[in-house]
Amino acid sequence: MSTGRFSRLSPSELRFLMDHALPKDVSLHGEAPDPGNVYLPASHAKALRPNTMVVEGMRGAGKSFWWAALQQPPIRELVAKLSPVAELKDPIEVAVGFGETHKPDEYPDRDMLKQLLLQGSDPRLIWKTVIVHKLSGTGDPLRRMNLWQERYTWVRDNPEQVGRLLEARDKEYDEKSTWFIVLFDALDRAADNWKNMYILIRGLLETALEFRPYRRLRVKAFLRSDQLDESRVANFADGSKVLSSKIVLSWPPHDLYGLFWQYLGNAAVDEAGQFREASAALGLRWEGVDIGKRTIWRVVPQVIHEETLQREVFHAITGPWMGRDHRRGYPYTWIPNHLSDAIFYRMSDGRVNIPDVYRIGYGLGRKGGVKPVRPRDGG
Repeated sequence: MSTGRFSRLSPSELRFLMDHALPKDVSLHGEAPDPGNVYLPASHAKALRPNTMVVEGMRGAGKSFWWAALQQPPIRELVAKLSPVAELKDPIEVAVGFGETHKPDEYPDRDMLKQLLLQGSDPRLIWKTVIVHKLSGTGDPLRRMNLWQERYTWVRDNPEQVGRLLEARDKEYDEKSTWFIVLFDALDRAADNWKNMYILIRGLLETALEFRPYRRLRVKAFLRSDQLDESRVANFADGSKVLSSKIVLSWPPHDLYGLFWQYLGNAAVDEAGQFREASAALGLRWEGVDIGKRTIWRVVPQVIHEETLQREVFHAITGPWMGRDHRRGYPYTWIPNHLSDAIFYRMSDGRVNIPDVYRIGYGLGRKGGVKPVRPRDGG
């Protein structure tokens, strides 16, 4: 589109759409994601497989997003429809073993974990206790205990009963062709120092490996790269196998733009439908996926990899150049090349004339994004 404009959306309408489509806070803080915001890069689909024990990602790569998303049946259903690679077609029950939010009935918090470690508790058994508690029925011993110290002691002192309980639960889930997955995230909040954090992560990886031989019981840990120092967290028998099987959450440039389209096309404003129509006129093909009574829109996967088309659509929003001419670069390549940790950007400054002159009014990246850039000389 040579004019660099959308025929169906004015610059002010585009600003309005972006302001309503892009979240004000990039962290969910444990809240459930909106299914309309679910975008599934290839590496992320592999990370969601029940058999994936460790998911690695830098800050903001999507670890906590998927930790929260997997807890939601509608999103699991959506992911199963979006990608067979995720292997989520079988029924799944999900429990939370640790996370950002404070839930002492579900798992021990930082202070409880610190006390357990000071008392000499085995970190592997700490996490095993959490998982056994999830799998215990109302008549089982752990359900009659109120304190994590009591529960830990019982698991430590009754290995045969624990083993039989786990085997029985595994058989039940296998007969139902159902996965039982315990999710762990935000392990930096499990300790007040790096030493204890590494000790707890090492114990968690041991536990994940211990549960791997079961047919239907799984542990999935979402961890940052700096939390996976092999010499500290994998120095146990077969520890290297756990890390060698990890999946790293990555964001190639075409997926950054794919996520951008996902937000714009599913916003809860009329302009989202207008954007889908306008971008479709440029060749950005959309399809609807029905989840319950709601239709989630996505750009068809084949189109996501068409760089020329994505560039044309993006430049229809921004204009072709970073400044007044090509010497300052092109928005489509400049953004991922210079801001590799940013997924999308929000332009809401009324002083910015979009798309006649491309300026980033406000950045919404995973580390604060780009800073405001003002036009020069009326630029």
